[in-house]
Amino acid sequence: MNTEQRRELAARVRELMEQNGWSAARLAQESGVAENTVSGFLSGKKQTHEPQIHRMLAALGVPDKPQDLLVIDEVPEDVRIFMTVAARRLAMLDADERNAILAKVYPYLLGLTS
Repeated sequence: MNTEQRRELAARVRELMEQNGWSAARLAQESGVAENTVSGFLSGKKQTHEPQIHRMLAALGVPDKPQDLLVIDEVPEDVRIFMTVAARRLAMLDADERNAILAKVYPYLLGLTS
């Protein structure tokens, strides 16, 4: 991810935080990422590692890929709430456990959109 992409992503994360009424401290608490790391990412002053970015996104209910941030507003509110809760729980798992669960759930998710 280049610098411009990180800036755009940080701006979108700030928007989502504002929509949820979250501060940097709340995002840090929900994602398990240190508050100074969250603040540094949001301000562009700190080079944040991608796993930490993914944990922040998961806490906000964004799927695993940052580019998916672009379509989250198209998701109905009730589905977005469900995704937020599920993403928070998935973020607590290690990568192997998370991938095993997603592999089972993904075919069902594909069936929801037609």
